[in-house]
Amino acid sequence: MINMTESEIEATGLDRDYTPPSTKKIVALAAGGMFTQVMFLAAFRIQLYALKVLGLTALLVAVFMAIFSVIDIVNEYLVGHYSDKATRFTKKWGKRFIFIIGGAIGTALTLILVFLPIWEIKPGGGLADPGQTLIVIIWLCIAVSIWDTIQTLEELNSRSLVPDLIRDQKSRARLQLAGTIVGTIGLVIGIILIPLSISMFGGETNPYAFFMMAVIIAILYLIILPLRAYGIWEPQEMREFRHEYDLIKKEKTPLWGAGKRAIKSKSWMAFVVAYFQYGLVVRSLTLGYDLYVVDVLGLDIAFASLPLLGLVIGSFIFGIISYKLLRLYGAKNTFLIGIVISSIGFFLMIFSIDILTLTLFSFIVGLGIGAQVTARGLMSAQAIDKNTLKYGKREEGQYYAINQIFSATTKTWSAVIFAIIVAIFLYDPLKGTQNTDFAKFGLLVYLSIVPLIVTIISGFLVWKLFDITKEVAIENKEKLITLGH
Repeated sequence: MINMTESEIEATGLDRDYTPPSTKKIVALAAGGMFTQVMFLAAFRIQLYALKVLGLTALLVAVFMAIFSVIDIVNEYLVGHYSDKATRFTKKWGKRFIFIIGGAIGTALTLILVFLPIWEIKPGGGLADPGQTLIVIIWLCIAVSIWDTIQTLEELNSRSLVPDLIRDQKSRARLQLAGTIVGTIGLVIGIILIPLSISMFGGETNPYAFFMMAVIIAILYLIILPLRAYGIWEPQEMREFRHEYDLIKKEKTPLWGAGKRAIKSKSWMAFVVAYFQYGLVVRSLTLGYDLYVVDVLGLDIAFASLPLLGLVIGSFIFGIISYKLLRLYGAKNTFLIGIVISSIGFFLMIFSIDILTLTLFSFIVGLGIGAQVTARGLMSAQAIDKNTLKYGKREEGQYYAINQIFSATTKTWSAVIFAIIVAIFLYDPLKGTQNTDFAKFGLLVYLSIVPLIVTIISGFLVWKLFDITKEVAIENKEKLITLGH
């Protein structure tokens, strides 16, 4: 618990009443993010696209991901720092509104840019001119970096808005519940639509199939934008308060000032670990399902939606149950319950023999992920509350930028781990079902053993680092409301 005599916080001197958001507002805020995870699932296909369409080796894909991650790390923190400091639009539009809406439009359009079919491809996959490999890698780094920078602007500001817009624990828990329900609906649509689109427009070796998939997902992303705008719109009183507060607290903050504070916070770093684990696991499963279904089971890529659906249905079911667990046991314990369940599912997955067993074990993994996702959102808000109380500054953008810097490396980790699997088990993406049984077993290892190890390690770190109890979280929030923060 934070001792107020040790805190550097000061009252703002501004009067501000806090009114919990209506159910309508919470539902709109949750619904606005309906296709956020779908956008990520579509973007994650860049690895499959590079392997199956462009015919790049797993090692070259790892190199490309590493270069992209370095670019990503730089823009993550700069975007977070800028968005926290930007005050030009606050009084009229709110602190984050312009960045979120503009970022959403840009994210949708640049996804199409990433998958533009501008290279001549051989039948069955692979560049017709291998001499273009370096140019292709440079283009991918540029295109994906443009997408990621704009997407970062949207995501960082979306995440940063919630702790400030919704301040009471009950409403935050209700938002988590609504987000689970609405997000699941969106995910089901995306999970079916993404592999189905690739299948319908030519299959996993056809560049136009990925291009059309990107177009469809971009349209979905933009359709929901008006509802999202309503959900994130800040009340006039909040916009005026934030404008006045920014004026009286206007000061030059070192570029890495908030970053150092975030890294020093054990609770925030516990959230960073939890988010990193989720990102790495989802990346591994997305690529692993596609390749395992096509190259091991010999099925159409559309069938890759089945284990993903099992994962999401399990996540939805236990996400709802976890809403109750949060109130009984708090965020940390709920997260750890999810870790245990997911670990069991990943262990069982090594025994998958067909699409049905793969789907069943994915369902068990999903049960655990549902608890983790529900708890993780509350963990982040509680950690920010604690540091706001300690330092007297709301720096959500830069805090989430630190999180994004770590999560950005999941691209590289996933690609490097896959390259190691390829090297050990001698798997060749262009051989398809002609790979050896040993190579096919390597894909199963990538689907099960790798995420199992990552999940166990992350669970241990969260258990050691996160130090905010349910009672302290409520107390911290009450103090912040009293002080006008």
